[in-house]
Amino acid sequence: MSLHAAGQLKLPFLKQLSSGFGTTQNFEAGLMLGPTYYQGEMSMLVITPHLPGIQAGGFVRYNMTNSLSVRAGFNYGKIKGSDAAWGKFYDSTVQNYDPGYQLQNKYYQHRKRNLKFYSKIPELNLIFELKLWNPYKRKGGFRSVPYLLFGLGLFHFNPKTVDRHGKIVFLHRYQTEIYKSYRLWQPCLPLGMGFKFNPDKNWYVALEVGWRKTFTDWLDDVHHNYAGTAAANDVYLQQLSDRSGEISPLYGELWRKTTFNPNEYIRGNPKTKDSYFFCGVIVNRKFKSYQTCTNF
Repeated sequence: MSLHAAGQLKLPFLKQLSSGFGTTQNFEAGLMLGPTYYQGEMSMLVITPHLPGIQAGGFVRYNMTNSLSVRAGFNYGKIKGSDAAWGKFYDSTVQNYDPGYQLQNKYYQHRKRNLKFYSKIPELNLIFELKLWNPYKRKGGFRSVPYLLFGLGLFHFNPKTVDRHGKIVFLHRYQTEIYKSYRLWQPCLPLGMGFKFNPDKNWYVALEVGWRKTFTDWLDDVHHNYAGTAAANDVYLQQLSDRSGEISPLYGELWRKTTFNPNEYIRGNPKTKDSYFFCGVIVNRKFKSYQTCTNF
């Protein structure tokens, strides 16, 4: 094969891998702002839509190809949960023969348990974005495209509550459950999707929903049992572990209940992990890159 022929040889897979060179502006930076949602023992749906938090963040991105990008970022948000957010829907007039009784019973259990928490979530993440099609194949360049996201993250949490006296309490410091043990730094897996719009060659905006799969059931300081005998001589610990007494003087003795059976619901559900969502609007600025490899 002549040198001239070799120079004209086309390798499609190299073209795809190198499509970021000379076609896109490889380096970008952006800001994100939007709501957060917690998922755990104090939520009945995937999220608690009427109890959002807020988060903000920033990132830098490198476009590896026209379809695949990687970004490194930092987000800082707040999550919160409350049994009262669901307990307020309880209607005592619904009878056990009514079709809505089972749902009302769940509302009642949340109302009676009466736990609540909030926590700040700083998160470091490395996220890959995969566009569902090559946006630059359209005449006129990039206009809009959906994308999937997946990656790795490291976050910190420290659940707090406000006790019956109005005092802020760091729940991690108290043995609110008999078998309580967890670390405040945890890994997570960001997963989600978004949609990008390109109103200008140097800017774009995006809408993104990102779910964080965690490996802990303690975001809300609720896992399974009450404090048990550890709280027998500590009234304040009893009140933190079991807040049902704030609803009615007929309650307030649940703190004694413990079990070894993971299938028995006592204070929380030990069979599931907690998670959270970082959603928001992204504003992104593109920067020119200087590449020497532009022959593909």
